[in-house]
Amino acid sequence: MNDLYQKALQRLLQHSNGDDVGLWQVINRINDVLGIKNYKIPSAKMEEFWQAMSYLVTGMLQGGLLATNPLKDGSYIVWPQQDPEQVLAHIKEKWASLNGAFPDVGFIVWFHKVKN
Repeated sequence: MNDLYQKALQRLLQHSNGDDVGLWQVINRINDVLGIKNYKIPSAKMEEFWQAMSYLVTGMLQGGLLATNPLKDGSYIVWPQQDPEQVLAHIKEKWASLNGAFPDVGFIVWFHKVKN
């Protein structure tokens, strides 16, 4: 991945030191790099979009974040599989169920850093 994606990953990891990272934030970073406006991914950029998603998801998981679903009481349901390929497959599956719409804020996954 190019330097812009490496910088995006570093920003997401820095953000995770103080707050969770929502999928929508990952999407926004990718959109910024690809120059995507209005959340409409041109078919010519779809492959690069998912390659970037894979890179960022893998980097966040390797950086100590967990794929989770937050609960209203502030706790989390940690996804049973934290393998990057399985997390990405789950994201794609849930996203496909939206019939072409972009995930809303808070939908599909939050990446949570366990504080020591």
